[in-house]
Amino acid sequence: MESASKRSKISAAETTGVALPPDVVEEILMRVPARSLYCLREVCRSWRSIVSDPSFVKAHAALHPPFILTLDGAGDHIEMVDLSGNVVKQIDVPAAVEEGMLPAQPGPLYLFRTINCNRVRVVDPDAGAISALPVDDLDPPVGQWMGHWPQPCYTLFRDFSTGHRKVLRIATLDGHGRRRFEQLCHVLTLDGGNDGKQRRWRPAPSPPVCITTDTGVAGVIVQCFVCFLPDKIFPNFVADHRPRDARTADLLKSVALFDLKTKDWRPATIRGPSAIDTGTGKCRLKLVKLSNMLVMMHCDSKRPIVDLWFAVDLEAGLWVNKHSVMRELLVPYNNMCLYGNTKLLMELVDGRIVFSYLVTWNWPEEPHWITKIYDPSTKICMDVPQCGVRGILGVYHA
Repeated sequence: MESASKRSKISAAETTGVALPPDVVEEILMRVPARSLYCLREVCRSWRSIVSDPSFVKAHAALHPPFILTLDGAGDHIEMVDLSGNVVKQIDVPAAVEEGMLPAQPGPLYLFRTINCNRVRVVDPDAGAISALPVDDLDPPVGQWMGHWPQPCYTLFRDFSTGHRKVLRIATLDGHGRRRFEQLCHVLTLDGGNDGKQRRWRPAPSPPVCITTDTGVAGVIVQCFVCFLPDKIFPNFVADHRPRDARTADLLKSVALFDLKTKDWRPATIRGPSAIDTGTGKCRLKLVKLSNMLVMMHCDSKRPIVDLWFAVDLEAGLWVNKHSVMRELLVPYNNMCLYGNTKLLMELVDGRIVFSYLVTWNWPEEPHWITKIYDPSTKICMDVPQCGVRGILGVYHA
């Protein structure tokens, strides 16, 4: 039986906490996976100071190198590849994947489609498990080529209140011949929260503007928001091809926010970079995430460069043009779709940027992606050797 003095010491430790030496705290944080480290910055000022120190960031990156998840072969397996092109793990993709619950793992999930089937699947790289999302009337028919009509977009996120992993789906309805369009949002819980019942899509509020749901587009999660761009054809839910006024031009470069804490949309969009001109007829924009910041890619076939605008204060709409990259490096073909055919994957500790783009995309040819590392200081790209890459799922941090 514990003595009163021992119980008193335990109680005091639980109440007041134990102050560990800074070097011990740093050693513990050094072993934390990169995907969890950002959240630990919010614990206290001392932890924020440690994980924000450039020397710590560099040492941590060396211990936890990033990997790229790729869909390879005939779409029958997923590979985890390092930045030297070495395959460190392979996950087989069965031809028929059933719906079902994934193992309760703390690691990240990734969504993907195989080449011959537009059924959306989810993979857990840590467990090596694959499941399929349930289908309803808002999902495209399985195995049917949908052309260029906007398909539903799917975004993975973690619920702030429960910790459950969920999917936000946004489907565009064409109004059955009418000029006005409609978008419906639903949320699906992937792990827990279903009490053993069949998973199903639950309705969520619709966005304040018509957002882009082109093939290859998903929301970008930054802070506690899922970020989207308005659709360039019918941002106000109305198909109108007349010349755009200044208000609509500003809307096209704004950002719609879905708040993960309230599970609702912000009523007003966040203004984009004022220097971007969306009225040229050749302006193409895309949202990505680099170094835990929202980035707006700005490409225009009339300009030789692609600007990368970083949102240094997202809610205030404050943007800084951090990089200007030659267009031929990021978007080598004039008719490339910026949304689905170019992916900025990550910014390394030394400032280099890892990106991928689609080399072949004409149907029915099989897609083929290549990956490069761009050095802003030298303006030089280095190839990441890969073979047979049919798709890029995302970045995995060990």
